Amino acid sequence: MKKSAILLISFLALRSHAACPEPIKTGFEAYQCILEQNPNMQALRFRDEEMQAISAKAKQIPNPELDAGVEFTGEKKFEVSLLQPFEIGGKRGARIDRARAESSLISAKDLETRIESSNAALESLMRFRQLKLEADFVKSSLSLLERVNRKLKARPALSPEQKTTLRLFATFEKTLRFRETNIENELQKTTAFIEAAIGRPLSASDHIIVESFKKWPSLDVEASNFETTTLKSSFAELEVAKAELKAEQSESWPDFRLGPSVEQDPERSENSWGIKAGITIPLWNLNGAGKDLAKARLNSAQAMYEVTQRQQANQFKSLQKQYAAVTKILAETESVSEIVRSIKESERLFDRSLITPASLIEMYRSTFELVEEVHRNEVQAMVTWLTVENLKGSFPKELP
Repeated sequence: MKKSAILLISFLALRSHAACPEPIKTGFEAYQCILEQNPNMQALRFRDEEMQAISAKAKQIPNPELDAGVEFTGEKKFEVSLLQPFEIGGKRGARIDRARAESSLISAKDLETRIESSNAALESLMRFRQLKLEADFVKSSLSLLERVNRKLKARPALSPEQKTTLRLFATFEKTLRFRETNIENELQKTTAFIEAAIGRPLSASDHIIVESFKKWPSLDVEASNFETTTLKSSFAELEVAKAELKAEQSESWPDFRLGPSVEQDPERSENSWGIKAGITIPLWNLNGAGKDLAKARLNSAQAMYEVTQRQQANQFKSLQKQYAAVTKILAETESVSEIVRSIKESERLFDRSLITPASLIEMYRSTFELVEEVHRNEVQAMVTWLTVENLKGSFPKELP
């Protein structure tokens, strides 16, 4: 927990004042820039000062109390006392422990914020590349369909089979038009997100492409040593509950004040010095209700932590298996560019009347489905890898 917090603060300190380069030379530069300019990450720039203030506030010693009194009848004495409160029963220690636990909880939430921002930055850059490829594929497919439709419509008479072919192609063309619109809309949103982060429109000289791994790394983490942000937060909440119980237990001790006292008798022109003490008498309660409430919350936090701990071990093992299975298929699958190029052979066979229109359209459909599956699983695998790297505290130094 402490290691992750220190590394996160160090990263923000190094990057907090750096502007986005122009032009952007690599996908990793773009990733750093988008991550750094994320509003949530900008807010974390001041977290170190907040942590120090939380600790300093908890360590503060109570100020002394000035007590003064005048007697207007009788001997008409004037008395002044300066009493220093002494926190007994572990009050100050409990306050410091609570501040430390709250800081740990904040650190866990901050790490979760960084992971979410980091994943959003990476996903936007990957989708930018993927959507460009998908848009080009749709455009080339529409070009072929338009060419075939023009050729068929130019004939003076069409056979029943040719009429069916024309109708089949026209129907598939409309499907592609919808697909083209959806891709364009998503590309516009992705581009707007990137441009908002870097603070300017993208130019032709910007190189922001992030590829997927050619050789996928393994999730090299032992499940027993691995902690998700959920588990980190749960543990921090448990520590907060322990500190709160300690604070409530300390409240059963009385408040004690001690200090010098001076008494002046104007009629006799005499001053008398002494020591004055004050103490709260626990007459009505020993804060039993407060301690019971804190114990109940501690039991709840303890139960939640134990359940989360058990769930995490199973979930991480499952995540490792899923990641290994997906990356194995991705490694064995040819690149999207090669997949798209392979359909050109089917187009040539169709031009030579060696395959039917239905076969060509089915080839298009299956290719589109494969491209979308490859892209979806690429993003999922890359985000999983990046999340684990962030949780390990080894923030990526480069991207493919």
